[in-house]
Amino acid sequence: MTVFGAVGTRSAVALFRSEIEGVGDGWVGVDRALSRLSRQLSEHAESAPYPHFAVALRDVAASLELDLRRVAARLADFGRNSEINGADTVSEGRSSWDRLRVSQEDLRALLRQFGQLIIRWDDEEPTDAALAREVRDHLLRHRAALGDLLARADPHALN
Repeated sequence: MTVFGAVGTRSAVALFRSEIEGVGDGWVGVDRALSRLSRQLSEHAESAPYPHFAVALRDVAASLELDLRRVAARLADFGRNSEINGADTVSEGRSSWDRLRVSQEDLRALLRQFGQLIIRWDDEEPTDAALAREVRDHLLRHRAALGDLLARADPHALN
């Protein structure tokens, strides 16, 4: 605490953020998670043991890239940039099954994040809530595709 009060502390700064900045922050978090998951699936496709696994993983990653572009466009409306620099680490696994399991868990976490944002934005920001619903619906389809691949992968193979 200085003579001027609690200057520069995180809690003091958070009190003065507008609702619009909070929505922008939500989209930044989603953008970062989508970017990471898309890169992760692309990298996992490179080491997939079967060609049809690689094709399916590339398809999901390409679809996530399209959703990422929509999120980046919404971020631009807030005057923010998409962080596509790849700074976040990609989750790895010992086998194809393990990599799929990790990707499935990351996708579930992203779905939870979208669910929370939809609930928060439903009344005050209906356009953002609608976009979040659309992207979440795409993610639900990808969850089924990853679940199918996970069911067919051999958990004991070290590949």
